[in-house]
Amino acid sequence: SCLVDIRASDEYAQGHLKGSLSFPSKELIYRSGELPPRTKCVTLIFNGDDSGSLDTANDFFTRARWTIRDTIQINSLDPTTFEQGSQPPKQRFWEPSPFVMGMLMGPMKGHTGVAYDFGCGSGRDMAFLAGLGWCVTGLDNRAKLLYQCLEMHNRYGGTGCVSTVQAHLTTTSPFRPRSADLVLMVRFLHRPLLASMLDMVAVGGYFLCSHFVDGVQHSSVGTPKS
Repeated sequence: SCLVDIRASDEYAQGHLKGSLSFPSKELIYRSGELPPRTKCVTLIFNGDDSGSLDTANDFFTRARWTIRDTIQINSLDPTTFEQGSQPPKQRFWEPSPFVMGMLMGPMKGHTGVAYDFGCGSGRDMAFLAGLGWCVTGLDNRAKLLYQCLEMHNRYGGTGCVSTVQAHLTTTSPFRPRSADLVLMVRFLHRPLLASMLDMVAVGGYFLCSHFVDGVQHSSVGTPKS
């Protein structure tokens, strides 16, 4: 189970359980991309003097279909066993797309350069690439998600850089041909854009596309229509 500390960040810094990560209850809705996969259970750590935060977190995780295994009232524990300090940047619950991770840690290991992430969402793949030293530009039409991308990069760091472009990708192709070492499209698909995306890849570069997870074709979502 992943230990999610929903107290304020200053309370977390003053003392927290080993292995727990800080997700103040008021920030959960803006940091959902940093949470563990829904296949993993969560245990919520809370301050017994602030039951409202626990109610907020319970509601969020239940609505978002995570399984809450347990809750821990930290006031009832021995504080001499706590760790102190802010959350280290390298500790995380989130993971990039397994496809992206497999390519970047396999055939593409050691490669860096300029990358474009089409339909970047909340930025997990971007943060992973930046952590490996890539300079990544993410494109999405939702300003809220692009803000999350930048915040995620600020929290988890890395030697690379991150920038964002708000664009409706069904009508916009903002980059020059042969300008990227990597063009990435994960969990997003607009087939008319594919030709121009391929033109953006520099000689010797990579184009990675993974547009839906196995099994979605049997769900209410169905397969991409365009």
